[in-house]
Parts: sequence; structure tokens; C-alpha cells
Amino acid sequence: MQISFLDQASLWGQVFEIAVKRGVLRKLVHAKLLSENHPVVEEWQKYKNADIKNNLIKSLKLTDQNSQEWVESMLSHLLVLGYGLGWTTTRECLKKTP
Repeated sequence: MQISFLDQASLWGQVFEIAVKRGVLRKLVHAKLLSENHPVVEEWQKYKNADIKNNLIKSLKLTDQNSQEWVESMLSHLLVLGYGLGWTTTRECLKKTP
């Protein structure tokens, strides 16, 4: 049984949000505004891309191997784009912050 288009879009949106937040946090660590052992950073480091992939495939209720491989490919692309957006936005924001 497939889930609705709206539910699928919501799941992909959540994945993108995770990627953007990762980029923001990593830029803040890079800028030394957060430490690696800050509780917020530690919480985000517990989850790996494989965890996201597995949860997404499970939530999308995919059983077909080709569909799973397509999702994995799109997921990789989305994670890179979101991470870059979070990093870049934070970098530009910090440039304007005294």
C-alpha cells in the first residue's frame, strides 16, 4: 500500500530540514560558536545517513529494490543540497553579525 502524495512530500521535506539543520550546526562548530560536545551537537551526531535512509524507506513503505535504490540516490543528493544551504546561509548570516 502506497502512502499519499502529501505524506510523501512531508517526509521528503523533513529529510531536507534535517540536512539544513546539520549544515547550520556544522558551520557553528566550524566557527567555534558551538563545541563538538555541546548536547545539541551530540544529539545530532547520533543519527547517520543510513538511519535516515532506512527510516525513509520504511515510512514510504517501499519493498521494490529499484524504488529503494532510487530513494537512496535522491536522498544523497538532497542531504548534500540541504547541508550546503544550511552551511552557506549560516556563513552569510555570521558575516553580518558583529
